[in-house]
Amino acid sequence: MKKKYFELNYHAYVDEENDIIYDIDSVPILRQLQPELVPIIMNPEYFDEVVSSLKDVLDGHTNWYEFGYEVYYFECDKDDCEVFEWDNKIGLLRTIDMYEMLRYFQHYRDDYYSRMNS
Repeated sequence: MKKKYFELNYHAYVDEENDIIYDIDSVPILRQLQPELVPIIMNPEYFDEVVSSLKDVLDGHTNWYEFGYEVYYFECDKDDCEVFEWDNKIGLLRTIDMYEMLRYFQHYRDDYYSRMNS
């Protein structure tokens, strides 16, 4: 059976108050995706761990990685990143897509703060 993956749409920008805004959406829509991922992104230590761990999964150093907080969590292996809401599977993303999105936000954050501190 062919897998049906959700598509991620995302970008980051700085608002008029100089705050980074992380805009995340999916097709089909996953309710709460942005409100669940942004707190992870805003926790620098945890966020960097998530990005590093997903890279390890993609490189074959570990078989899988799970991350998230309360409502949503994500179980990722080398190919698939399953999305759960309260232990109910509600979507499927490609792990590489999740990694690339989070890596994009990580680069954006690091670049923003390096410019602010120079």
